[in-house]
Amino acid sequence: MNREYLVTTLELVKPALEAKNLVPIFQCFNFVPGSVSAYNDIIAITGPCELEETCGIHGSTLLGILNSHSAEEVNIELDGQNAILTAGKSVTKMPFEPEENFLFEEPDGKWELKVPFTSSLFEALELCLETVSSDETQPALHGVTFEGSRFYSCNGDTITRAQVKVKTPKRYLMPTPFCEAVAKLWSSLNMTKGTLQFNDEWVFANFEDWAVYGRVLVVDKPIDFDALIKHTVKDKTPTQ
Repeated sequence: MNREYLVTTLELVKPALEAKNLVPIFQCFNFVPGSVSAYNDIIAITGPCELEETCGIHGSTLLGILNSHSAEEVNIELDGQNAILTAGKSVTKMPFEPEENFLFEEPDGKWELKVPFTSSLFEALELCLETVSSDETQPALHGVTFEGSRFYSCNGDTITRAQVKVKTPKRYLMPTPFCEAVAKLWSSLNMTKGTLQFNDEWVFANFEDWAVYGRVLVVDKPIDFDALIKHTVKDKTPTQ
């Protein structure tokens, strides 16, 4: 495998790695023949990979080793309890997680809504990401809300409302890490098309070789963004 290509792929999958050592597999890149993924119980990201082995390897360890080498080609093979990474004359042994420890399975339920992911949708998502909140006491602000034909976000001080060219009959709250991962993939890989799909549990961004899954956030008291805007803005309602 080309080392630089593998590093680029893993960096795009990396946002789905768990930073805290709570569940070991959440900190791993999970390889199956032809693809690599990561999952942290909030989002999952899957991308293409030439590795033909099936194993989970600690994410930050693997990336650190790959970035420390200058070899053009690398190879990973399994030997007993170890994954053997060969880069030029360098050989590194790393423990791996077996496939039975993988926790993410692609949702097989029916998708209730499917809309095209376009450049204009990406721009609306990017605008809303500017004003998402990380306040732990305000779970209703922890992402981008898709309602009607608009995206909304709020950080407690600023509200963003972006018009989109698609419409949903329901309200969906997309988690911030999902939105950030989708935006990063779209811009980094210069994508031009895809789909955004929803059901009661998941939101799914499908970009052919790449996929991002996020758990739809459920909150007890969702925010009526339009009512909040009308209540606080006396002049012409802004679009952002």
